[in-house]
Amino acid sequence: MTAARPLTIALLASRSLRTGPLSPLLRVVRAIEPWLRHVAQPNILAAGGTWRALRQYGVLDGYDRLEALPPGREGGLVALAARLVDPAPERAVDWVIYLMDPADPTTLYPESQAVKRECVVNAKPFLATEAAALEWCLINWLAADRDAPHPITRRFLRPRGQGGAGFAAGLALIAHDAHKNDMVHFAADFAGLLSRFPGRLATGTTGALLNGAVPSRLQEAADALQREADAYGRLGFLPDSVARRLDEHQRLRTLTEGLRASLEALGAPQPWVRAMRSGPQGGDVQIAQAVLEGVCHHVVFFEDPLVSREHEADILLLERAARIRTADTVCLHDPTTARSWASAWTACLDHPALVPVTLEMEFQRRFGCDLIVAHDGPRETLRRYASGLIAPDGTAPVIVFAHEAIPRGGVAVLTPEEAAAALDQAARADEESPG
Repeated sequence: MTAARPLTIALLASRSLRTGPLSPLLRVVRAIEPWLRHVAQPNILAAGGTWRALRQYGVLDGYDRLEALPPGREGGLVALAARLVDPAPERAVDWVIYLMDPADPTTLYPESQAVKRECVVNAKPFLATEAAALEWCLINWLAADRDAPHPITRRFLRPRGQGGAGFAAGLALIAHDAHKNDMVHFAADFAGLLSRFPGRLATGTTGALLNGAVPSRLQEAADALQREADAYGRLGFLPDSVARRLDEHQRLRTLTEGLRASLEALGAPQPWVRAMRSGPQGGDVQIAQAVLEGVCHHVVFFEDPLVSREHEADILLLERAARIRTADTVCLHDPTTARSWASAWTACLDHPALVPVTLEMEFQRRFGCDLIVAHDGPRETLRRYASGLIAPDGTAPVIVFAHEAIPRGGVAVLTPEEAAAALDQAARADEESPG
């Protein structure tokens, strides 16, 4: 039997998001480093600046499946885009983590846009925010490791009941016309998971469909198509293109009825989604505002990159809003990625012991303190991890090690066991405190 091909992940970040040991890039990779080294063991392609940042702070030191791509200015992104469309299995790239700074003009360069486009066209995850990269890796880690967890998993993910899994903010659901059927099918298959969000937003036509009705715009198009089919019928034939579009309309109606039945069985409230304006009339802008206000932390956007889009500026604005809120906004761009995300989340929510919450995430929530987990090595290595730290006000933050008081707004550099012990001690203190 042929061995499964190892996962290949491309890893890159804008300069501002990879500078310093508490940068979004370093936070993500340090949090998932145990999974990368011991569970998934993927091939990692790191663009030049990203590769140098990992080396500078000792992250993934000695990992023998880490390969440096050329810097962007030397064609690294062009090489990555070419690999995304290369049919050779040994050249395949499965995921792209590209942390994009919305204020960095290089993210608008053609090669950057081509990497994203080829991911969407080829149904490969394109993860452009810190939250998207971290959540995607954690849910895949826990879902794949669910039944026979690797010992490393229990060291770095938190037990159920401490930082429980859930959704703190709403979800946006958007689909271009070519993907309306895919969106309704997705919502019907994962209605239970999507109903766990505290609210759902959608652009106009998609929102009507998700609330169980075929809107007038689509019904009028279906009626016009039927009249066209009737005219062809009087001539004794029906073109394949017309027959195919008729089938798509009928399937959309069937899927919409199935979604309505699924929501009724769940006892979901109606309307299930809050419908905004249509995309071309400003719906994407309204959702971008919800993202910036923190009302919406997840955007599932089934894009059609194969057609000209009259409201391209609004689409770019929505993506920019998600990247501004990089630490808490997840944006998914195609049906295949969204289905993988929903399946992994469903497995995580059913996990008997663990939730997709890392030591670092729980430390920040409980203590208001950044945590740098030292995965191995002597105390000198721990100090290397913390070298060069600068607080938001430009001063050096308080850095503490084991058995020292944990400073709010500071940085704790601890082993996994030391960090878990501090969290357990805090949890016991909470339980024992009166009221």
